[in-house]
Amino acid sequence: MNLLRSLSRMSAFELSCILQLGIGTMFMFVGLDTHSFILESVLHSVSSRAPSRINKYAGYSGQACLYITFAIANLFAPSLIRRYDPKWSVFIGSLFNTLYYIGFQYINSYYFYFSAVLLGIGSAVFYTGHGCYLTEHSREKHMARNASVSWAVACLSFTTGGLILIWAFNKNEVVEEDGYREFSDSLIRYIFGAFSIFCILSNVTFFFLRPKQPGIQTVERQPKVSFTKGIVATFNTFKKPNIWWLSLSWLYMGIYTGFMLGVFPTTLIFTQTLSSSSILISFYSFSVSLGELSIAFIISLFASHYPDFGRVPTAIIGAVIHIIVFVLVLFWTPRYSTLRPNSDNGLLFKPKFVLLAYFSFYVALLSGYCMGIADGCWNTVRCCVIPILLMNNRAEGFSISKAFQVI
Repeated sequence: MNLLRSLSRMSAFELSCILQLGIGTMFMFVGLDTHSFILESVLHSVSSRAPSRINKYAGYSGQACLYITFAIANLFAPSLIRRYDPKWSVFIGSLFNTLYYIGFQYINSYYFYFSAVLLGIGSAVFYTGHGCYLTEHSREKHMARNASVSWAVACLSFTTGGLILIWAFNKNEVVEEDGYREFSDSLIRYIFGAFSIFCILSNVTFFFLRPKQPGIQTVERQPKVSFTKGIVATFNTFKKPNIWWLSLSWLYMGIYTGFMLGVFPTTLIFTQTLSSSSILISFYSFSVSLGELSIAFIISLFASHYPDFGRVPTAIIGAVIHIIVFVLVLFWTPRYSTLRPNSDNGLLFKPKFVLLAYFSFYVALLSGYCMGIADGCWNTVRCCVIPILLMNNRAEGFSISKAFQVI
């Protein structure tokens, strides 16, 4: 009840802007996170049928192009944010996402690599604009709450993406061949058509984002500067000691994000006792989403009583949860499951059938839930700390944080 009363006292304009930002991000993230689970298998399937259209390992090289472009573009994105309203930055970023997914209606190598570069640029512009829009529409005392609520709403995309994967993996058009899931051309069009539709919804949502209203006591917008001065400001930000202290947390965020979205799902697929389940990856997505929602509720509740709760206390919670989940994963996963399919036992636990599934199935879901909690913590901390420690260089701070994270 205290949380509901607190929310009711929040400015309706402030809350509506934050929720609209979260909903638009959710629509965009449906494809952004989910497609990484199946990208290589999809492109491998197309290559096996038509080698002239695309290389069978294009998924890996395409992701490399995306991340390299993303890292470089983060150095220039703040110049655009300072020049234009953050609203247009998130809109353009989501538009580039849409152009990427549309290309899967007929896959060819030229458009795929071109759109991967566009996606890298769009992601840099989007994340920097997202952080600036959030801070400019939040009062300082509401920063932790707004950041956690917006991120939790965005991470509902894991649930929607999981439902799409359940539908896809149970279609007769998906078969196992030579260790890869084979996808038919029609199924690829359906899946990425769905991603495109959600991304178009994000385009519309971001297009109608409202600019900051005068007279509302939120973080002030950074002054507009020329593109050249913006680039100089980005490189000058690297001279600030706070950047290098914070960079350690951003590097860590990159490591655990890669583990949460790539390494751990691969481990689940390569573990024999779990690989036969067509719903595990989808349920793993659900559990991550539930963890994000849980920590958003907790942060919102405590931040209303303790204004600094979204900083050090939230970081400590995230760190402790991560230590627990990493130890748990170490003990129950087979040693080589991150590298190849195998039927080995875990370090301490052996596969055991409990209540319609192997015990490791439930541990995998618990691990996903904990990772969702920790991810929500660290993303909230970033949104709360940058506006305080880098008050006059917020755009540069958010952009540089993503550059460190992608390393």
